[in-house]
Amino acid sequence: MKIVINTCFGGFGLSKEAVTRMADRGCPEAIQHLANVKMWNADEGGTLWHDLSIIPRDDRDLVDAVKHLGVQADGNYARLRIVEIPDDVKFYIADYDGVEHIAEVHRTWN
Repeated sequence: MKIVINTCFGGFGLSKEAVTRMADRGCPEAIQHLANVKMWNADEGGTLWHDLSIIPRDDRDLVDAVKHLGVQADGNYARLRIVEIPDDVKFYIADYDGVEHIAEVHRTWN
């Protein structure tokens, strides 16, 4: 399974090019997000999408955008990377000040 994480301080974010590519591939979350963005200036760069809860990080359109656009998929404060883990691993994304890593879910007791 391929998962997109942010590897620098700042946090996950996608460029307009990445969100547009995802929408062009039919990603409903990206299509809706573009429809909601009213004041975007096409001549400006920057982060268009930084809501972590909207789309799963293993979404095939997200992975495709990061793979094909490279650093052009990064938002202002992001350096995105695709990490591959075994398909059967239950995971979560942990972060410290925006720098993320993938951790395997396990049991804990208090």
